[in-house]
This record gives sequence, structure tokens and C-alpha cells, in this order.
Amino acid sequence: MSEHAETLEIPCAKVDWGTLSHHDLVIGGSGMLAGLCVHLADRGRTVSVVARDRAKLERLAARVQDGPGRIVPWSVDYADATAFRRALTEAINRYGAPCRTICWIHEPRAPNATFEVLPLIHGAFWHILGSGADPEHSVALARWRRRIQQANSEIDYRQILLGFVKLPGNRSRWLSNREISAGVGAALRTSARLTTIGTTQPWSARP
Repeated sequence: MSEHAETLEIPCAKVDWGTLSHHDLVIGGSGMLAGLCVHLADRGRTVSVVARDRAKLERLAARVQDGPGRIVPWSVDYADATAFRRALTEAINRYGAPCRTICWIHEPRAPNATFEVLPLIHGAFWHILGSGADPEHSVALARWRRRIQQANSEIDYRQILLGFVKLPGNRSRWLSNREISAGVGAALRTSARLTTIGTTQPWSARP
């Protein structure tokens, strides 16, 4: 873990979104990141949300219909590289280059989908990694950083690692969607290169 790493406590502090700019791109935003997308739109932002499930995307967009911002749904199968690039390109052409890209792709059928995004973006890129990126063996985190920076050295690459929650009695649980959305929202306001939501220590205590 680098000197810029930060671990966020749960529950996370309230986020002040007022100073943020206009267009965000959230890939994989219809599930655990839905709360984050609503928060961003409620504060006047245009949030392009790319995900597979059209029905979930439409329900998500409907949650902010009367708000100051909007959620624009883009339904696409990440495994279809051509369609995925087309959707990303159309979102960027329509609403401008995103000042931030938040990426959660947990798709075994599309192991290279993250790399389809990189040629199309600039600026800050928050890469959300699941608990499979074992933090006690930082090889996986370092490998991702190296591969991403080789693909696009101009982006401001950040990692967000999802941990777990320790409970009394030597018990633990995984993070809730609400905790993940709040933790990612807090990470957007830091300069940390690696943010851990929840705890990862000891790794043997995970659920």
C-alpha cells in the first residue's frame, strides 16, 4: 500500500458534492453503485451509467427524473466489445468528455472490457476492485496499475478496494451497496491513489 493510500471508516462521512463538475461516466452503475449515481444526479450532474440490465437502468434513471441532474442509461453487454465502445463513444460525444470515470466491471465473460474504456477517456479514473484482489498480496493491485498505465499513461489512475465489515464475536460481513456507494463517493473527494472501503485486515477474517 502506497503512502497515498487511505482507508475509509464505515459508515462514511457525508459527502459535499457542490464543487464537482458536470459529466460523470459510471460503468457498472446499476447495482451496488446505484446510490452513488443518484447522489451525483441529485447534485446537478449528468451521469452516464453503462450497465447490462436495461430494466434496472430505466428504474435508476426514473429515480431522478424531477431532480436538478439526470441519469442517462446505456444498456450494453460488456462482452460485445464493438457495442461497448459504441455506447461509450456516443455518451462522450453527446455529453462531453467525463471529468471522472468510475469503473466497476465484474464480468468473467469480458476480461478485457476495462481496457476498451481507456483509449476513450482522460482525467481521473477510479477503478473499483473486488475482494478477489487480495490486499495481503499486493501483486494483483500492482499488476492492475501497471497494465492500466501502460494502456493509457495520461489518465489519473486511482484504485478503490472493497473490503468487509468486522462484527462482534469474531464475525464479519460483506459491504452493503449503500456502504459501497458512500465509500466510493468519499473516495472521489480524496487524492488517495488507493482507497480501501471497510477493512481488509486480517484477511482471514473475511466472510
